[in-house]
Amino acid sequence: MELDHVRTSRVDAWLSTFAVAVRSRDYDGARKLFNDDVESFGTVATHVEGLDRLETEQWGNVWPQTEDFDFVPESKQIIFMREYVVVLARWTSRDMNAEDEQSLRSGRCTIVLREVGAEGDHMQACHTHFSIDPGSIV
Repeated sequence: MELDHVRTSRVDAWLSTFAVAVRSRDYDGARKLFNDDVESFGTVATHVEGLDRLETEQWGNVWPQTEDFDFVPESKQIIFMREYVVVLARWTSRDMNAEDEQSLRSGRCTIVLREVGAEGDHMQACHTHFSIDPGSIV
């Protein structure tokens, strides 16, 4: 159980760091959280292979219009699997449209994290799937 507590703390740190990166549009900081060979599904980029494409085709098209991105802590579910961790969570943000009007946006995600580093003390995403809730603003 001690190991699960440590791994949960690492997941929480990953989620928090990623949310801060989205809010501050820190692409370089976010890239450190991902494997170079990541495969992702998104609202804008249906399917991308590789971190460069994820940044260009998904993040670059979504983050500039995104405000107040965060995960919903009580929605988080974690599945531990050897050196991988699967995270299911809900998220919320505000979308800035062309008229500078904000709309509440919510969605869900699945994140597969792989423990890396000499002692597995760092987590990197090898797969993500972020999608907006049906009926939310796109």
